[in-house]
Amino acid sequence: MREDKPDKQMDGEEQKVGSIVRNALKREQDVLAKAANGQGELNPDK
Repeated sequence: MREDKPDKQMDGEEQKVGSIVRNALKREQDVLAKAANGQGELNPDK
């Protein structure tokens, strides 16, 4: 029976996908923060 690998020992593919997801979430948070501050692309005049 195969044991699941601990998170610290992910193979390369899982690690790549995880970093893509983290980067996407960070970009989304940045966009939301800018929008909350009135600096987002929805209000380019400010």
